[in-house]
Amino acid sequence: MKKKINKIMILKNRVKGYMRKFTKIDKKIGNVNVKRIEEIFSNYKQDAVFVHAGLSDIKKAFNCNPYKFLMELLEKNFDSIYVPGFTPSFRKSGVYHKSFSKPEHSIFNRLFLSEANYRTNDCIHSILVKGNSCFNDCNHFDTFSLDGCFGKMDQENILYLNIGTNFLKSTQLHYIERLLKVPYMDVTEKKGIIYYNETDYEVVLQKNYKYNTKISWNRLKLEKDMKKEKMIDTYDLNGLKVRFFKAGDLMVFLENKINKDPYYLVK
Repeated sequence: MKKKINKIMILKNRVKGYMRKFTKIDKKIGNVNVKRIEEIFSNYKQDAVFVHAGLSDIKKAFNCNPYKFLMELLEKNFDSIYVPGFTPSFRKSGVYHKSFSKPEHSIFNRLFLSEANYRTNDCIHSILVKGNSCFNDCNHFDTFSLDGCFGKMDQENILYLNIGTNFLKSTQLHYIERLLKVPYMDVTEKKGIIYYNETDYEVVLQKNYKYNTKISWNRLKLEKDMKKEKMIDTYDLNGLKVRFFKAGDLMVFLENKINKDPYYLVK
């Protein structure tokens, strides 16, 4: 009976996911006062920040070179900047080059690659770093393990920034699902080659996640619930969406929710 109920729930989630995916997003963004965004950023005193950014919305808001504008804001307020360098194509190709494998999500991430002074070895979910890295001693080949890079961000309670993204974004959610052993996620392995530079390479076994059914996070519900419990700061700057939250806080918040309902994130 329980399995049957779960299948019905998953089916409903797929329908909701498709509806959220194809729902028209209101992209009306007006001019934003630069002093306002500078004031917001100055409120956050953490050393490091993990960034998900949508450059097109930033350009609309400030009528600027959006990459340069955002980088100046980040460098003024944070010592270290972490950015997704994700290359999911490794799941098929089995090849990852730390210098030449371009991040496959977001123009901001691809532009940031040339500025990063460090990149983690994770063949699928690498993290680009400008500044000091806290990932040197992490397990880079078991992405969402307790001793992995995202586990480190949880332990360090690293600040997350979403700016110009339609919905809340956080790869930390995969880590939390793995750690709390949600019933719809499995651990998968992919054997392949990592190139550390143009000559040095190694055969590795990259552990990552795999969903055993098609799911879609209910990001709108998640953000709404996080607001209620003051786990996220959200700003609507004339249509430009800005969100700040912390990795460790997200874990504490979701541990309670998922322990009560393992399907909380996908309902």
